[in-house]
Amino acid sequence: MVQLSHACIYLVIRALSVILYFQLLFIPVASGTNSPQETTQITIPPLDNNHSDHAQYFVRLLDLALEKTKSEGTFIISHTQKIMSQARSIVSLEQGVDINVMWTMTSKERESRLFPIRIPLIKGLLGYRVFLIRKSDQALFNNITTLDELSEFKAGQGADWPDTKILQSNGLKVITNTKFKLLFSMLERQRFDYFPRGMSEAWSELEHNKDKGLMVEPTILLKYPAPMYFFVSQKNKALGERIERGLLQAINDGSFDDLFYNFPAHKAIFSQTNIEGRKQFELSNPYLSKETPINNESLWYRPDLFHSIKDK
Repeated sequence: MVQLSHACIYLVIRALSVILYFQLLFIPVASGTNSPQETTQITIPPLDNNHSDHAQYFVRLLDLALEKTKSEGTFIISHTQKIMSQARSIVSLEQGVDINVMWTMTSKERESRLFPIRIPLIKGLLGYRVFLIRKSDQALFNNITTLDELSEFKAGQGADWPDTKILQSNGLKVITNTKFKLLFSMLERQRFDYFPRGMSEAWSELEHNKDKGLMVEPTILLKYPAPMYFFVSQKNKALGERIERGLLQAINDGSFDDLFYNFPAHKAIFSQTNIEGRKQFELSNPYLSKETPINNESLWYRPDLFHSIKDK
């Protein structure tokens, strides 16, 4: 009887051990599979009223990249309520305060402070510069045929913009101000002669400053390599790598080009600018890092692709 009782007890204990083993094995796995992933909070700078239509493209592109990688987690994009200059946005991102993603033109200095996602967001079009000028000065620009002749005039730019150093390094005179909005009044008041703007910026800015007697100069185009990237903090590289993966997926499946070439503000810009019909002055950009993907043609603006999409 004693031996039988010991055998029964042994069998019961073994059965309970097996049951407990499978409970411990399967319950955590089921819990991990069904639990929701953490939502990534994306906070970006506020949209400038002068660029609100154009800036929506970057928000949509960021959303596209994150949507392509939604298997890595859900996300919410919101704007900080703080008004920020470009320089202040860079400092805030660097310190991990108020924002965790921004888009801006790149430079060696910015790439040393922030983590760049080296995919040109508008395919280099920021380096296609047209001029805002006073309407009364159009005849002066009609007569310019060389870069040397243009260098006799003064350009206006933001004090902390990479473009300022690029123009100066190519022998052009530049007057600066730290406050973007004041540059339009300075042009109106003849503090400088022309205000080079990205072709994706000029017309919307003109609309917001239509009381100042300005116009988009129709005959000249400056060109220099000027990629605009998404940036994150050096301390948040995982987010930057997720955005990069999403952008590369969008490039590979064609959704990046579809958004870029069919975005309403872009379609209007291409028709307004008349790139092929302008006098084009090419400038060098000595402030790009060696990692800039200059030779990857799929990342840059292609007039032939634009025309093929437009004609569909």
